[in-house]
Amino acid sequence: HERPLLVDNTLSPEECGDEPLLIARRTGQPVCVCAERSLAVQYLLSKKNVNIVVCDDGLQHYALQRDLEIAVVDHERQHGNQRLLPAGPLREPVARLRSVDFVVESTDAAQTVQGKGYYYRRILDQVERLDGEEQRKLSTFTGSRCHAVAGIGNPQRFFAHLQGLGIELITHSFPDHHTFEAAEIAFPDKLPILMTEKDAVKCRLLSVAPERCWVVQLHAELSGNFRSAFLDKVESL
Repeated sequence: HERPLLVDNTLSPEECGDEPLLIARRTGQPVCVCAERSLAVQYLLSKKNVNIVVCDDGLQHYALQRDLEIAVVDHERQHGNQRLLPAGPLREPVARLRSVDFVVESTDAAQTVQGKGYYYRRILDQVERLDGEEQRKLSTFTGSRCHAVAGIGNPQRFFAHLQGLGIELITHSFPDHHTFEAAEIAFPDKLPILMTEKDAVKCRLLSVAPERCWVVQLHAELSGNFRSAFLDKVESL
């Protein structure tokens, strides 16, 4: 979008993107998208009663003035081959980490972070029916055979977490930000279908049986040292 677009529930993922729509629904806070990030920030500051703006994937957007930088590093992948795109996974050189305020490792619940670094854990323990009519523990599917659908950057991590809970999976991987069609998840059997929150944003618009589709909800558990250091930093700004 060349002009700032405020995300709300009336928009489709095609209009504003799947992740912005998910963030707006999960947080209830104003979310704005624009090709030029600084315009989105100006819009939020002028139209909404906000004094903190969080920019996703904003480290390398140098036209955007910032007060605080957080770099998130995957605990398992780390820096890959340490090369920049397209030769490797990095958008910035590893040396860029020396100039940010916080380097935070993202981990799964079962992983252990050594030392005194900052980290957060990805917790997947709740599911909600696609139509929002029911919630239950993810562990209720332990020992069951289910379809698992993922159109995200690292679907194998999602599948591995489910399998770690003892869920027998028939996996279905799609490209990141995939636009689903009903036929792609209209499996002929009656097994439950587990999907990510990002994919559910798009699948809710399809003519599928919501009673067999379950959205695996993700939340982050921040390490105590990061939470306190981050809040101290924000208060000092």
